[in-house]
Amino acid sequence: MNITIRKKRTDETLESNDMIAFDSESPNSSPKTDQTLLPTEKLLAKPLSMEFPVESLNNSFQSLEDLSHRLELVNKLDIVSKQNMKIDDLQIQLKICKSELDGTILENNLFWSYLL
Repeated sequence: MNITIRKKRTDETLESNDMIAFDSESPNSSPKTDQTLLPTEKLLAKPLSMEFPVESLNNSFQSLEDLSHRLELVNKLDIVSKQNMKIDDLQIQLKICKSELDGTILENNLFWSYLL
């Protein structure tokens, strides 16, 4: 099964190869106005038709879903990484507090040992 997507050509879709191919053709008349069409106008008047096999579209959608899932995982990994950095900072602060507490306890012990 194939899906056909049709799109009217615009000036942006013209390529130099298209122009070369149509320069050699003789002008046609437009059925609506009976005016002679120039090669560029003939090209713009022709619909651009592309066929995509359904399997190809399914693969593209699957690839997009995979990409979306990977992006989601990267975002989650970034969040976890930031949380780990916060945990590391908190552990450092805890060690500093523990060292200060140990120092205070040592000072208190020394103080009390002199008093006794």
